[in-house]
Amino acid sequence: MVDKSGIEREFGYSHMFEGDEMNKWHVRFGLTPNCNFSCTYCAPEGGFPRQSEISLEEVTQILQASNNNGIKRVHWTGGEPTVRRDFVDCVKAAQDVGFEKQVVTTNGYNLYKNLDECIENGLTRVIVSLDTLDKERFYHLTKKDILPRVLSSLEDSVEKMSGITKMSCCTMRSTLPEIENMVRYVQDINSRDNKGELVLKLNQFFASNPAQLQDHGRNYWENEMVQRDEIISALERIGPLTPMHRKNIEGDNPSYSYFTVGDTGVNVGVLSMHTDRYACGGCHKLRIMPEGKMSVCMDTSPDYVLLGKSVEEKTQMIKDGVFFRENTLEEMKPASQRKHFHSQLGSQRFGKLGGEPINIDVFYKK
Repeated sequence: MVDKSGIEREFGYSHMFEGDEMNKWHVRFGLTPNCNFSCTYCAPEGGFPRQSEISLEEVTQILQASNNNGIKRVHWTGGEPTVRRDFVDCVKAAQDVGFEKQVVTTNGYNLYKNLDECIENGLTRVIVSLDTLDKERFYHLTKKDILPRVLSSLEDSVEKMSGITKMSCCTMRSTLPEIENMVRYVQDINSRDNKGELVLKLNQFFASNPAQLQDHGRNYWENEMVQRDEIISALERIGPLTPMHRKNIEGDNPSYSYFTVGDTGVNVGVLSMHTDRYACGGCHKLRIMPEGKMSVCMDTSPDYVLLGKSVEEKTQMIKDGVFFRENTLEEMKPASQRKHFHSQLGSQRFGKLGGEPINIDVFYKK
């Protein structure tokens, strides 16, 4: 298979597990549906009502059941995972259970406060969602005037953690002109005496939550969405792009294309799900939703209800989910026919606020 950057590649995560098939699997754990930001593209009407969170005991049991199946990596998401008062306890629980790698995607509001404690308890990598380096635009997008705090979380992670930290940007019409500034910022951070390295991720703004079904959200999305070639052109104005092989990317996501930008030394991942019509990347994720359900495919998958089950029952359900993804699903619907799209927008993050199922075609202009 050849990816969008012209590099011969293996589909999904098959290059990652040499000798241990479960290494390609990881738990993507939505710890909470709640968030302390009200981002314009996520909540154009001004935020979501607060929802309940699953208990630390349930979190620990799901981690144990996953590890019982040989899974050793967890990716904490939300909502915003660090709004949980027991977030550090969740990280410690994963370490105690036996997870070897822990990743968090965060808006950076709180992380700098307890980063050291998280590292001590097994956190190995950080992804900070940061769409702009402009103070006024940051406030416009998030409704929070705390850009320096977010930058502290990002820069402290690069300084203190070996490996790579990722700066994940929702690339829109309004932020497209900032791409060069972002690349130069990453270049500057990487020139410092840090333990780690900063990598830039540019994510095409695409339909992913219930707000895009409302008129205001739909209009905002259509006006702000940029195509993949516009993102690539913005990068090429900085310097020629050298494709990178996915096996060289720590925490590789199979739907990204990876490049080094000119002579900056900056590595960039480009995600263009809408341009690519939400093509399946062949991932191997146990998606744990904030209400305690599990899914193994965004396109075609039964929901496994883990909440309230014993560890033994959870272990068997995860085993069944892995078998479904690796065997039954391929027979039912090959990856070439699947979409990286869930018909209930936002259900993976916002739980009950995901709304009614819809047809993906509603998001393509006629």
